[in-house]
Amino acid sequence: MKIKGLYLDYIKARDAANASEDAYAQEPENESLEQAFDEAYTKESHALYALIDEVVSLTSGAINRKTARQMIVSREDDFRAIMARIA
Repeated sequence: MKIKGLYLDYIKARDAANASEDAYAQEPENESLEQAFDEAYTKESHALYALIDEVVSLTSGAINRKTARQMIVSREDDFRAIMARIA
């Protein structure tokens, strides 16, 4: 299903953004690390909102964007369990 691919894309982007943030935190004066973090964060945001939009679409709007974001970000363990059930 498309949602599982979007979920995996989001996880990869989130992990890359976290790694970039950690590297930048070690050298906050390094402009290239700052730029890399900004780019990684942008990719994470785009991946997250693509996933949110798919959740909204699959539920025909029964789950709105705010609720979908909360499910994905705040209830990550539950959302991961749902994604694990999808073939």
